[in-house]
Formats: sequence, structure tokens, C-alpha cells
Amino acid sequence: MKTLYLLAAFSCFTYFLAAQPVITSSIAPSPGDSWPITIMLEGENFDPGPGGENQVWDFSDLDLTNAFNLDIKIFDPADLTDGPSYEGVDFVWHLDGFDVYNYYQVTEDSLSTIAGASFDNGFTNFELIYSDADNALQFPLTYLDVYTYYAKFDQYAVGIYLGEGERHGSVIADGYGTIITPNGTFENVLRIVITETSLGQTSVQHAWLDVNNFVPVFVREVSSDPEEQASIYFSTPITPTTSTNDLPTIDEDWSVWYSAEAENIQVDLRKLTLEEDYLIQMYTLDGRLLKTVSQEAGMTGTILSLAAPGNTAEGSIIISLQTPKTQVSSKQVLIHRR
Repeated sequence: MKTLYLLAAFSCFTYFLAAQPVITSSIAPSPGDSWPITIMLEGENFDPGPGGENQVWDFSDLDLTNAFNLDIKIFDPADLTDGPSYEGVDFVWHLDGFDVYNYYQVTEDSLSTIAGASFDNGFTNFELIYSDADNALQFPLTYLDVYTYYAKFDQYAVGIYLGEGERHGSVIADGYGTIITPNGTFENVLRIVITETSLGQTSVQHAWLDVNNFVPVFVREVSSDPEEQASIYFSTPITPTTSTNDLPTIDEDWSVWYSAEAENIQVDLRKLTLEEDYLIQMYTLDGRLLKTVSQEAGMTGTILSLAAPGNTAEGSIIISLQTPKTQVSSKQVLIHRR
């Protein structure tokens, strides 16, 4: 389960309208957060199901006879005084019961691994220190997005340099819909498939990202290592500290209209003052995401021009506006081509 540690630390905050999730870096975990997870080893015949839109993946009948339960815990790096320290770390992920800790950095565009370390009682047994950024998750991420990543790392055992290694892989968001696990039913999840090669072995993960949880709701991993069994883990979702419904609304004094002459959509933000960066997204009425535009807070007080998709017929589309600290505010605009 080498890459289980990496995947479990994906930061998953979703802006959504209708049925299509969009994963961004807007919410990272906080020190003290924890998620109960169930881990089980299974044969090679588990079927992760098809990709595509509006899927229903039913894994409710898993045999949990040999499953075991653990907790994923989040630490402030400053609190781990008996372990190594690294620059640029935003949070540390730890699987309770193991002495492995992963150190991560989150930016607006990606989640990156800074280092991984195994230590106990002030003694560091093993380290992986990345010399190139490991952008294993890029933001924003939505259905049908595809990208690759690559990173180098140095390996140390009890302070002795073991040499350089590398990891590279691809990520595709191949489906979204509803997943049913032994813990319940979860709607509006995005499935990603990660194929990664590291230290001569290749693994394939299917992971389902829930719109309200930092830890994926379900993961299945298969490795080319003959000594490593295929594995599954699924989490017990926790209730976010602040639910979306409790967030304040954006001042409604913004507007949108379509310019037939310029063939673009005008978003008038001149009367808004937002203190956080924000997302503007364009959807069809049936929930298909057409465009995502990230804007810095200082870009309010202006009029933005968004190119209308050329393959969109005349009719209404939805423009949504949201920051990490506000609810979605949406407006409808009518496209009328000349």
C-alpha cells in the first residue's frame, strides 16, 4: 500500500452545481483532524466498475471478515518535535499504528509531497526527501481531466544515503456519480484513476473523492509487486466543521449578460469587494461544466469577459461565483447568437 499514504492526503474541496464535482485546493486539513478508515486485502478479481457520467458504483457487499480499522490523523509539523523537519510543509499526514509520516505542501494549483519519514522516539529510521516537486494532484480537477506528474527523491536509511529514486504517473478523472460502500451511500463523487511507477513497480488506484471530505471515500489499489496484495480502503466520512449551508452568501449585487456583438459573456463585479480568491464557473442547465476561471481577490471591481463556448447552442447557461468562505451564488444568462 505504498501509494495509499499519498492518496489519503489529497485535499478535496468541491465547488459544484448540479451533478459535476470540481476539486480545488481551497480547503486543506487542519491539525487535529482525523478520519476512521477500514482497510482490507482482497484478490485480483475486484471490479471497480465503469467510468462515465452519472454512474452508480455499488460496493456494499464487501466481505469484511479480515478487515481492520485505523485512523488517519493530521498534524502541524511544528508539533512533531521528535522527528525530522522540512521547509515548506503545510501539514503532516499519519496513519495511526504505523511510524510513517508524510509531509505535504498545498498551493492554489497543486498538492505536493515534500518528504516521507519513518521515526520513533526521536530516532529517524528512513527518509524520502523530494528534490523536485511531486505534483500528484493538480487543481482544479473535474470530469475528463487528464495530466501526468514526475518527481525525483533521495533515500536515506538511519542517516545513510541509499541513492536517488523517481516516481511518475498519470491521473485521469474518468467518472462521477454515486458510490455505495459498507459505510453508506455518497452522491456527487468524482472518480480518479492514478497509474504510478516508482522504484521499478507500477500501481493502479481507483479513488472516489467525496464532495465534503478530505479523505477519499473509497480507494482500490493493485500493484505489480507480486509480494503486495491488492488492497481496498474506505473511510467513515466526518461532518465538516462548517457546512456549506452555514456559510454566508455573496453580496447579490453582481450581474451577467451576453454580448451578441462580441460573442462573449460579461460578468460585472464592479460592486463586489471579496477578500478571498474566487472561482467563476460556467455550466449548461443540465450541469455540464463548460469553463472554470480562477480569479484573485483583487480582480473584483471590474467586468470580466468570458468567451461563450462555440459548441453551445442558443439558450440559457449558468454562471456561478464562489469563494472558500461563501455559498455558491449563481445567475442565468441567455445566449442569443446573431
